[in-house]
Order: sequence, then structure tokens, then C-alpha cells
Amino acid sequence: MSHSVWHRLVRPNNSQAQNTDPSKVIAMSTWDVDDLKTAVWNKNPNSLRNIDASDLKVYKNQASLAANESLKPWVRVTGLGQSYEDPVIIVVPLPSSRKTESITSPILMVFDFCSNF
Repeated sequence: MSHSVWHRLVRPNNSQAQNTDPSKVIAMSTWDVDDLKTAVWNKNPNSLRNIDASDLKVYKNQASLAANESLKPWVRVTGLGQSYEDPVIIVVPLPSSRKTESITSPILMVFDFCSNF
């Protein structure tokens, strides 16, 4: 059986004003938080560019975010984010420059190798 899970993307400490209006994904009753992260990541490819689904932090609601009580990856999502007014909160980390470097480094190495000829 499927159900809607409303969620809202936010940046840590509300930086860069990247907070979004709530949106929903359709979840299966067997889904856990890890499945939800993947679904949200797939739904938001532009907002989550250069960020892995595993880097997202999920909170039951705004109160649990304030208390810094994130949900564990194995927690079932049934009953979470049931309304637009009380969505699951997903904290999106700032993109790491280290990830960008690791992607471009092999290209630069090939270029350096070729320039020696």
C-alpha cells in the first residue's frame, strides 16, 4: 500500500535561503528513511546536485529539527509527513568542494599527462 510523505528541504541553520515549500513523494508502506532519501534525491535533481542521498539528514518535523533528533535510516516512514502543514524536514548539506575536486581530478591528471608530449 502506498501513501504520501510530505517533506521540506532546508539548508543547515537556514543558510542561503534554500528552504523550499513542502512537496510530496509517494512511498510504499515498506519504505524506511533511507528509501525516502533516495526518492527525494530523485525528485530534486537540481536542488540536490553534487549531494549524495546518504548525506541528507531527515527529521520527523520542525520540533525534532530544533532538538537535533534526526531519524535513523532504518526507521519506517509510515505515519511521517502526513500533511503539508507538518512535513518531514530534510536538511541538505552545503555542497562540498572536495566532491567536485574528486570528480575533476582524473580529468586534470589526463590533461597534465597529455601536455607532456
